[in-house]
This record gives sequence, C-alpha cells and structure tokens, in this order.
Amino acid sequence: MKKLIYLSIIILVNACVDQDTPGTTFILQNDSSHDVRIIPYSRNRVNGEITDGSTKGDVISIIKGDRKTIVREHRENKTFYSIENVDAVRVIFDESKVLIFICNDWPSMTNCSTIFLGDSDNKHVITEQDYESAQDCNGNCN
Repeated sequence: MKKLIYLSIIILVNACVDQDTPGTTFILQNDSSHDVRIIPYSRNRVNGEITDGSTKGDVISIIKGDRKTIVREHRENKTFYSIENVDAVRVIFDESKVLIFICNDWPSMTNCSTIFLGDSDNKHVITEQDYESAQDCNGNCN
C-alpha cells in the first residue's frame, strides 16, 4: 500500500513539472508590395451559435516583404494571434484596402483559410492577389 501511495505521489509531481517541450512556431509572411495590419477577432458564441459582439486580439503589423514569427507553447490554444478561437480576420493594406476572412466552419476550421490556423508548416502568406481581392476602404478600414 505504501508503494502505491509513493508511486502516486511521484506520478502526480512529475505531471506538474514543465517538461521543457519545444513550442510551435507560426509564421505570418507578407509577400505583397504593401504594408499590412492584421486584426483578429473571436466572435462571441453561446453553445456554438454566434451571438452579438466579438473579442478583438492584438493587431499584428508587417511591412512589405517581411514576416512575423510567433512561438507558442504546446499547452497554449493559440496560433498567430493573442486570443483563442479566432474566426474572423481583417487584413488592412496601406490603410486603403481591406480583406476580410471569416470562418464559419467552427470549431474544426478545416475548410477555412490558412490565415486562421496556418498550413501544414504553420505558415500563412499574404500575397499580391490578396491585395487585388481586397476592397477599398478609403482610410476607414477598422
């Protein structure tokens, strides 16, 4: 019985210790010829159904031709963004055009743009084609 108690304590203590596992690296790359701001949102849900309002994450700014690398610990439930469950993203090009990505395939997100979870290499690339697909917003892009 004592051995069982000691073994239980050892397993419990070991489970609480950080195993020093490496994190996952996510990359947002801007291959367009425009500076971008990326604004993530998590739309509010009740029992999986979208309700009014959303939570806005930290804005990510990337100059043209550059990229942002984000490292997340495995226990974090986040990707590129500072908040969890991002299902809407605004990409603003030079404060003049905006491209909105929305993922309604929640929570699996399997049929959504890689801007939400990344591709198989945990990467998303913003392209010139994204810029061409964006809508004019005349400086009122938020």
